[in-house]
Amino acid sequence: MGSLGLYLFNFFIAYYGLFIVIGIFISFAAARMQIIKFRLDMNDFFIIVSVSALCGIAGAKSLFLLTIIKDIDFSKITDISYISSFMNGGFVFLGGLLGVLPALHFCRAKLNIPVSSYIQACIGCFPIGHTFGRVGCFFTGCCYGIPFACPLSVVYTQSNFAPNNTALFPVQLLEAMLELIIGTVLIIFSNKLKKVDGLFLYISLYSFCRFFLEFLRGDQIRGIVGGISISQIISIFLFLFSLFYFLNKKMRNS
Repeated sequence: MGSLGLYLFNFFIAYYGLFIVIGIFISFAAARMQIIKFRLDMNDFFIIVSVSALCGIAGAKSLFLLTIIKDIDFSKITDISYISSFMNGGFVFLGGLLGVLPALHFCRAKLNIPVSSYIQACIGCFPIGHTFGRVGCFFTGCCYGIPFACPLSVVYTQSNFAPNNTALFPVQLLEAMLELIIGTVLIIFSNKLKKVDGLFLYISLYSFCRFFLEFLRGDQIRGIVGGISISQIISIFLFLFSLFYFLNKKMRNS
């Protein structure tokens, strides 16, 4: 386990990129069915996805740089090759999620798109796409779990990220399973999500799961503050923010 990819007709295909593409394809196919089901405009959907993707990538990369800021040598900041070395590094999903929020606000406030209707229809497709991203992490060895010896453990032998020849907890697959469950439930009950606000329901569910999943992560590149990771701090913030939103909505409707 742990190779970066495979060769197909002498072409190298990276596992992570392969599963990301599969995830995008499947989540888009599911979103298309939802758009048709809810009789929404596909052009508006493409605008929302495009703006959200740009802001999400920027947020994911920014949070990654924040987690490794202590390792950045700012004396070399003008060296293009040095900048490229860490700009080619990873992304942090929670940073991407934070980036999507202002993008959705922009589409609603500035482009006059009824964003809530699209969220109601398609929010479940988001964690389904993320499911395949985590499977890609599993095959590559990034975002690996803590040392854990049991029949379900995974042992990497040629990973550039995870410690090799060590039994590790397959936390990537656990997160993938939870994401798939969340996404499936949100799609099945999408007709009812307008009443409970699907976006905040997803954020509360994922942030709750992510907080506890972090205890099973073995990599430390995400940064540790006060004994907990930056991702856990963000998860707490997002969960409390969602909880405040639901409580405030309930008070306004009572």
